[in-house]
Amino acid sequence: MKEEFLHFIFKNRLWNKSQLCLTDGRLFEIVDVGNHNQDSGPDFFNSKIKIDDTVWVGSIEIHINSSDWYKHKHQNDLAYSNVILHVVYKHDEEVFYYNDKPIPVWEISFPQVLYNKYSELKNNETDIPCAEYIDMVDKFKLGMWLERMGVERLEYKS
Repeated sequence: MKEEFLHFIFKNRLWNKSQLCLTDGRLFEIVDVGNHNQDSGPDFFNSKIKIDDTVWVGSIEIHINSSDWYKHKHQNDLAYSNVILHVVYKHDEEVFYYNDKPIPVWEISFPQVLYNKYSELKNNETDIPCAEYIDMVDKFKLGMWLERMGVERLEYKS
C-alpha cells in the first residue's frame, strides 16, 4: 500500500460510500476534501468535515498506519496543530495533538478493484502503462480531450 494511492482515493472521493464512522464510533461527514498540499505540512488544507453537529475546518493528514503520525514526529510540529482528521488505512495506535488531545481518526476503505488496477498500472514497465485501455475510452471524448490539449499547447507557446 502506498500513501499516494490513499491521497488519490481521498481526493477523488472514491472511498466506500457507507456511513463514515470514526474509530471512536462517532459518525461524520466529509463536506469538502480541501486542497491537496504538494509541499510540506498536512496533506490536505482548507478541508471541511462535520462531526455530530459541529463543522470543522482545517487540515487532513493521511497515513498508511495511524502510528506513522509519531514516526513522522507530527506531534512535535505545530504545522499539524490544525489537523481535523487523520485518515489511515490501518488504525494501529491512538494519536494525539501536541497538547495531548486525541485526533479524530478515520480508517478509510475502498473497493479492492481500485487498488488492483492501481498496482497493475504502477507495476507496468511500458512507456505508456494505460495504452491497452485507450480503446475503452469513448472516441468522441478522446477526440475532445486531444483537441483541448492541442489548444492548451498552442496557448502555452504563444
